[in-house]
Amino acid sequence: MSDYDHRAEWDQECLDYAENRKILAQEMKIEQQFKEYHAIPVTAVSDPNVNAIMNKFAERSNVGLDKYGVDTTRTDIDLQGWLTHLQEELMDATIYVERIKKELGS
Repeated sequence: MSDYDHRAEWDQECLDYAENRKILAQEMKIEQQFKEYHAIPVTAVSDPNVNAIMNKFAERSNVGLDKYGVDTTRTDIDLQGWLTHLQEELMDATIYVERIKKELGS
């Protein structure tokens, strides 16, 4: 093996090590967020319907954090991006309403 080959191999090992450290740091951050979010208590109120919705919000938040590793405090999306997310969710909701209306109408 030439010096060039050794250098290229060493460079690749360094890059692999750096990438592994980066992935580990991301995993540790996600694990910490997971622990923090699962520790949030949901305060009960007297209305059982409000309690049910509060529990659903908490469950949805945990599912999103588990699935994507981030929550809505993330800063990598600008306001335009958040509006696009909202628009897409509302479009999905409109499709669900249309589907239900058709079933109820038949």
